[in-house]
This record gives sequence, C-alpha cells and structure tokens, in this order.
Amino acid sequence: MRSRETARSAEAVWPLLRTRGRAIVLRVTNVEQPEAGVKRRLGRPPTLNRDAALKAARGVIAVRGFDRTRYSDVADASGIPVTTLQHAFGSLKAMLLESVQKSAASEIAVLRDLSHGAELTPWERLSSFIEGAVHPPDEPDSWLLWLELWRLAGRDPEMGADAGVIYAHWYDYVEELIVLGREAGQFSGPFADTPRDGAVACVSIIDGLAVSLVVRADGPDYDRLLDLSLRTVANLLGKRD
Repeated sequence: MRSRETARSAEAVWPLLRTRGRAIVLRVTNVEQPEAGVKRRLGRPPTLNRDAALKAARGVIAVRGFDRTRYSDVADASGIPVTTLQHAFGSLKAMLLESVQKSAASEIAVLRDLSHGAELTPWERLSSFIEGAVHPPDEPDSWLLWLELWRLAGRDPEMGADAGVIYAHWYDYVEELIVLGREAGQFSGPFADTPRDGAVACVSIIDGLAVSLVVRADGPDYDRLLDLSLRTVANLLGKRD
C-alpha cells in the first residue's frame, strides 16, 4: 500500500522536477557570456597613487630609455604591483607616454614660479626662467626625458601634437617676458620687435646647446650651458645694461 502511494507521488513529482530542472538549465545557459578574448576583472579595482607611478616611470625611462622600460621596472621602482599598473593605465605605452608628457608639461609651471616676482626686472625673470630650464630643480633627469620626447614626437603624430602644445606654453611665457623687457627699455634688438620669433629663438637656443652640453660621456656641463644660453639670449634680444 505504502509502496503504491510512494510510486504515485514520485510520478506526480517527476514532471515538476523535470520542468524545474529544465528551467534551471535555461536560466544558466541564458546568462550573458563575455566576448571572446575579453577578460572580466572581479572585485573592486585596485587603488593607485598615479603621481608616484608616473614619477617612478620617469626615473626608469631616464635610465633605460622609453623602448627598454618594462612594467616590472616601474613596479620595482614604485613598489606598485604590475597588475595594478596594468589596470590603471591599460597599456605600458600609455603609462610611459603619460609620464613623459606630464614631466614636460609640468616643467613650465615650475619655471613660471621660479621667474615670478614683482621686484624682478623682465631680464631677471627671463634669466631665472633660463636657469631653471637648464637645470630643473625638481627633475634632475629632465633633459634625458626631453630627448625621449623629441624622439617620440618625431615618429608619433599624437606625441608630435602634444609636444606642439607644450612648446606653445613655453613660447607664450618667453614672449610675454620679451614684451615686458621691450616696454621697460631693457631689450632693443630686432627680435625684441618680433617677440614671438624671439621666444622661439630663445627656447631653441637652450634646446640646441643642451644636445651638445648635456648629452656627454663625462656628464652634463650645466654651468657652461647656462652661461652660453644667457649670453646668447642677451645678444639676441639686444639687452641693455
């Protein structure tokens, strides 16, 4: 008697189990699957001190060069895991480009601060600007990074556009100082009358001298670079004593 009831109960329950089982299978098989080749990250994204990572990257680039810098090099220099760097920047190239770009772009802000002061004459401000450009106080490896920027900008259109924006900021500020010097009677040379050309020439003088005086086997000759830069710019602008 009990076995017949058990059999009937099983027969009544089995269709339901089969139906529910099919529903479960359908729900599982209908779950949205990630696209092929896409890896989904689980959990919360790692935190990152972005400035510290970029500063470490700049130091590594100055030693190894852009093309030879690896994620592991930056991880060792910063103490930030490789996986965190990958998650934050997306690619090694993106991280390295950002580090070079930020170094070059932030330098103009530092130089503006160095050459700012109501008590300074336009020539004193320009001299302070040139001195900071020759030997940046916050970036001892600045010239090595500029060399990397020039090399990359010559081959990568995006980097070339970024370099153009960075240089425009430099030209703007030097042009401003040249105009002030002309109005104050400190500059009287031909480039004082065409201040934009004068600004481009002044920055080019510093860059050109840097190639021969900073990139040397026995180390950079900052003192000579500064002396030649100041004397050449003074003659270029027709500085009056």
